[in-house]
Amino acid sequence: LGQYCRFVGMDLATVVVEGKEQARERGFGMLEADCGKSLGDIALARSDHAAARRLYEEALPLYRSVGSVMGEANCFQRLGEIALRRSDHAAARARYEEAIRRNPDDANSHIGLGALLADQGDMTGAVTEFQTGARLAPGDSRPHVGTAWVYSRQNKDTLAIAALQTAIRINPKDPQAYLMLVEAFQRTGDAA
Repeated sequence: LGQYCRFVGMDLATVVVEGKEQARERGFGMLEADCGKSLGDIALARSDHAAARRLYEEALPLYRSVGSVMGEANCFQRLGEIALRRSDHAAARARYEEAIRRNPDDANSHIGLGALLADQGDMTGAVTEFQTGARLAPGDSRPHVGTAWVYSRQNKDTLAIAALQTAIRINPKDPQAYLMLVEAFQRTGDAA
């Protein structure tokens, strides 16, 4: 859809707003909620946290009304991400935990909670959440990089190196993993 909008010279948000309005008029609650969440994603990508938060919070009751637990969980995960970006750790934790309660298989919420716990110094909890995220999203390098970050802070460079090598196998284009790997090798005295 984004490529089509660029091709015809339209703003994606304008198209999604129109879709949301059409869905509301026709009584398609799930589609209206999805459009609202998509508008929240657009606002979040533009770093408009206030608009993104409002849009996700508007989508929540719509998802609830159509019984979409996954939709609710996705909104809570994104609200957690916004709170984390704003350094509101208590709100971020509450949102991530709510997302996980609603959808225990939400890898993004486990990864986000892992990052939050690491920031707060709960390294054991962080590793647990990152490992859960890795199990749920085996093609995602982020939980391995997060685990490596925790291990490097604990001076467990051998474990950090192993986690980073896994991250690089998953995503050979992850510059953060390479940088962290070089740093870990330097700390151990091994050649990178």
